[in-house]
Amino acid sequence: MTRINKFIVDLRPLSSHKYGGVQTLNRNFIEQIVKNLKNDQKLVFLTTGLGKSTVHLPKLEQYLQRSNISHKHIRMPNLLLNLTLNILNWPKFDKACGLYSKHPKHRSSYLTLDVRPFAVSKKCQSSVYFHDVAFIEQKHSLSLRARLYFWLINPAKIYRKARKVLTNSDFSRRKLRKYFGKKPVQIIYPSVKKPTSFFERKKDSNKMLCIQTLQPRKNIQEIFEFAKANPKLKFLIVGSHQNSFKKTKQAKLPNIEFLGAITDKQKLKLLKQSRALLYTSNYEGFGLPIYEALVQKTPVICHKCKPFTQLFANIKLNYIEDLNDLKIPKKLIAPQKPYRFSLKKSGRSISKLLEKQVS
Repeated sequence: MTRINKFIVDLRPLSSHKYGGVQTLNRNFIEQIVKNLKNDQKLVFLTTGLGKSTVHLPKLEQYLQRSNISHKHIRMPNLLLNLTLNILNWPKFDKACGLYSKHPKHRSSYLTLDVRPFAVSKKCQSSVYFHDVAFIEQKHSLSLRARLYFWLINPAKIYRKARKVLTNSDFSRRKLRKYFGKKPVQIIYPSVKKPTSFFERKKDSNKMLCIQTLQPRKNIQEIFEFAKANPKLKFLIVGSHQNSFKKTKQAKLPNIEFLGAITDKQKLKLLKQSRALLYTSNYEGFGLPIYEALVQKTPVICHKCKPFTQLFANIKLNYIEDLNDLKIPKKLIAPQKPYRFSLKKSGRSISKLLEKQVS
């Protein structure tokens, strides 16, 4: 079967102001796609919006220096674009990117690493990465704006429309098939680069790192309870700020500091030097910040829930449910052989998926 050699990667997930595992996964996988790109292949990065988009991809300009990588911006308000994509199935992204061809040997592939409405021609195969179904099972914790957004983009329709559906764990795969239908769903595990050095004096640190988007479903209020129960520890909260947490942020505690959105390098430094990662969310599809901490041999304190117990049990976790009155002990369970999910292996799976034609 003829190998596909023209690809479109949607950068809309990196055009938002959110900061979390979705954006980290996008940057990591895109880096692997670029590394695996062959000289006879062509890659187009896609952005949309009425004005110029700010893309949170630090290496974008470096990628665009390659002769077989380019950037296409569809100048159209995103609200209007989402409507036309869902109702009219227009504009066709492969045509807008100049990759459309009637020739059966000149097919193209489209990939979005988060749920976004799309439209492509029949000659272009589409792949969509679903992270979870929080928009269904955690609907009560979403803001009105978020609920309207998911109603507008219609994830169920995107699931049915996509030629290939990808996700991050068996937990998410089962949920997707439960709510949207029993079509094949491929698991490609999120990952990070394998570290080459470690900071060994974590137990001497008084820093507790908390990484998550500041949404109600992330259970951020529990961090404040931990801070009250452990006044000698410093709790550093990393994540993009939402209006719903203005009051929370104003609730001053001397041992809590909001760092906001930071760079990947800053996050890596904090992961290396912190005593532990405190992850209070009790609903995730994977929990990439947990894995980011584990590979740095940083202990993790989290809830005893799926998929954490399935994915990371052999690496060892500290469960919130096992603590007495939220008191964090001096001696925490350290990760054992933490690098379980290879970024190179996941990257090769993504690249092969883009190349392979599906009948």
